[in-house]
Amino acid sequence: MSSTILSVGQDGNEEPMLYHSIEEPNCEVLLATLDVFAAEIFLESTANQGYVIIRGGQNPIENKFYEGFVKSYPKTRKIDESRYFVITSPSKSKLKIEFWVSKSGKAPPISSVNFDLKLPKSDKPFFVADDSVEIVRHEGEWLYIGECAACCIRTVNSFLLRDFLDANPNVRAHYIVYGNTGKASENLSYIISKEAVDDFKIARNRLRIVFGGKSQWSNAPGYLSKLADLEIWLVLKGVKPPKPTKKS
Repeated sequence: MSSTILSVGQDGNEEPMLYHSIEEPNCEVLLATLDVFAAEIFLESTANQGYVIIRGGQNPIENKFYEGFVKSYPKTRKIDESRYFVITSPSKSKLKIEFWVSKSGKAPPISSVNFDLKLPKSDKPFFVADDSVEIVRHEGEWLYIGECAACCIRTVNSFLLRDFLDANPNVRAHYIVYGNTGKASENLSYIISKEAVDDFKIARNRLRIVFGGKSQWSNAPGYLSKLADLEIWLVLKGVKPPKPTKKS
């Protein structure tokens, strides 16, 4: 991970100005960078506009998760959405995120191009996300609650999973469930299946749910011992599915 920080105005009156750039940031670094960008740019002048350019890397799944994270930032931090713009642009190198400032309203010299959802050929499964979830019962129905989307880039996202399945008809979703009891694993598997089929209209034959053993929280005290772990993968037809990896 590398980054470049430029002071606003160091390049004269050039418009718009590149303020900051960073390669493949983790969730903490990206969120902190967005916070600094918003504080120093949006609060400095009511005329400023901010542009975040995501130059996608070679991993289509990673590109879409970063896009979702960056686009959700205004709602997460309650900043002025009318002055915050996100531009996506594929590249053939590492994923890179640039932060631009415009005082005149002029956008950076780059056209926005949607990221491709097509997965490349591979003899290995594609990792999508993992999460620690709490299984709860609400108004007579079982639900699972994962981590806050603002806290990590790759979280369980059924909308995004459905989009990748739609774009790749030769791919299925593969879930690995880690629960502290057989009942907990069964409940989580039922919730996943019901949500995917009923709410997101994903065909049952494109889902596979397997038990991976106990969760990493099985020996934890109190509330933590009730958490389960969930992994999601995308597997091309003819490719061996991933094996469970977590150990309590």
